[in-house]
Amino acid sequence: MAIERDQVYAPPELRQEEITVDAIGGPVIVRGLMLADRLALWDEEQPRKDETTEAAAKRSRATLVERQLARMVVLADGEPLWTAEQWRAFGQQHPQDAFRLYNLGNSFSGGDTKAIEKN
Repeated sequence: MAIERDQVYAPPELRQEEITVDAIGGPVIVRGLMLADRLALWDEEQPRKDETTEAAAKRSRATLVERQLARMVVLADGEPLWTAEQWRAFGQQHPQDAFRLYNLGNSFSGGDTKAIEKN
């Protein structure tokens, strides 16, 4: 038998945090991945025409952090701060800041930050 309405837990709130990053110019909002973001990332990981599953996985892993940052770091209006390509350049110049933002957003998304901290 299904539960009654008064037995339902409160709906979850979006996990996010405002964090100041001097290399960006001030505070930004880091949030966990939305379900739509997860699906979009999964879709990007699928093999392209004439690409093997192994090649697709390698391509996907190589750009995962910047693709996730493009979805997790937003401005006050909720819109993404930068594209994945712009995050790639930021990560080249400010890797510690990029991984700090990634680890925070990933923790909100249920990800394992210990693996990335080792690198």
